[in-house]
Amino acid sequence: MKICYILTRSDAIGGVQIHVKNFSKMMNEKMHDAYILVGEDGPYYKQLISEGHNVFSIKFLRKEINPIYDLLALIELVICLKRIGPEIVSTHSSKAGVLGRLASKLLNIPVIFTAHGWAFTEGVEGFKQFIYARVENLMAKITNKIITVSDYDLNLALQKNITDKHKMQRVHNGMPEISDKFLSNVRTDSLKICMVARFDEQKDHPTLIGALGEIKHLNWEIDFLGDGPLIDSVKKYAAENGIEDRVNFFGEVADVTPILSESQIFTLISNWEGLPRSIIEAMRSGLPIVASDVAGVNEMVRDGINGYLIPRKDIKTLSERLELLINDKELRSRMAEQSLKEYKKGFTLDKTFENTFALYEETIESKRNHF
Repeated sequence: MKICYILTRSDAIGGVQIHVKNFSKMMNEKMHDAYILVGEDGPYYKQLISEGHNVFSIKFLRKEINPIYDLLALIELVICLKRIGPEIVSTHSSKAGVLGRLASKLLNIPVIFTAHGWAFTEGVEGFKQFIYARVENLMAKITNKIITVSDYDLNLALQKNITDKHKMQRVHNGMPEISDKFLSNVRTDSLKICMVARFDEQKDHPTLIGALGEIKHLNWEIDFLGDGPLIDSVKKYAAENGIEDRVNFFGEVADVTPILSESQIFTLISNWEGLPRSIIEAMRSGLPIVASDVAGVNEMVRDGINGYLIPRKDIKTLSERLELLINDKELRSRMAEQSLKEYKKGFTLDKTFENTFALYEETIESKRNHF
C-alpha cells in the first residue's frame, strides 16, 4: 500500500506530529510505502529527515489563514500527490485537513480525515465553533472516512450534523510500549508533578499555577515540558504566586519518557482537548493522572480510579485533588497501577494501528468497487 500523510505544522512537535511519525514508521516497517507532506521545514521536518522518513516540505502550508498562500499550498499538494501516486491519503489537523482533502478530490484519490479534537469543540469561542462546524460539514462531503479519536468527538460531530454516522469511526490514540525500567516509582518522598503541553490558548497553565499556589505548604515541585507563545506569562504568574523556585521549565523535549519516569503525578489542565497523547504517555509510565474533564479525557481517566477529573477552571477542586495525592503514597500507587492497566487494555500503538489500517484497506477497496 502507498499512502500519503498530510499535516500542517513542522514548527512544533505535538500529538498530531507524533501520531503521523509513528504510523509512517509502522507502515514502512510492514513493507508499505508511507510519505509525509508537512508545512514548511521546521524542527519536525528535520527530525523526520534524520529518522529516514519519506517527507516533503510544503512551503506555503501554514496554520494561519492566507488566501494566496492557501491556494499556493493547494497547488503544491496536487503536484506532490501526482508525483507520488498514493492509493490513499490520510489528512491531519484543520488546515491540512481542508487543503489535503481538496487536493485528493481533484486527483480522485480516496481520503481519510483524522480529527484530533474538533475545532468546534466546547471551550472554543462560539462564533468560531459555528464557522468551523460549517467548514467541516462541507468538507465531509468529499471525505471517504472520518476518524475521531474519542467517542466524545464522534458524538459531537453527530450533534453538529457534520456527516452521517456510517462515515465516521472512533479509533482511540495509542502509543508504543516502553521498557519496564521507565515505569515511575510513585511512592517516593520527594514528589514531582509533570505536565507536558504547549504554552498556548488551548492549555490552562494559569489554573494549575493558581492551584499550586494554594498548596505551597506541601512538599512538591513541578516540571513543565513544552514551549509556546504564552510561556513568559506563565513564568510571570508563577512568580506572582510565590512558587517560581519550585517550577521547572524544560522547553520542547523530544522524548518525555525519562522525565515521566522520574515523576509521581501527571497533570494536564486544558480549556479543550481531543484525546491527549500526553495522558496516554503518562498512563504508560504508570502515573496517577489529574486532568481537566474536557472532550475525550474521561475515556482515559476514570475519576477516583486512575486519577481525578477536574471541572474546567476549577482551582479549588484541582488544589484539593493534588493535595490528596501528594499526601498519600498508597493512593498514588493504586491509581498508578490502574493507569498502566488502562493503557495496556486500550491505548497501545499496535491496537490503534490495527484498527486504522483496517480502515485504510476498507476505504481503498470501496473506491475500487465503486468503479
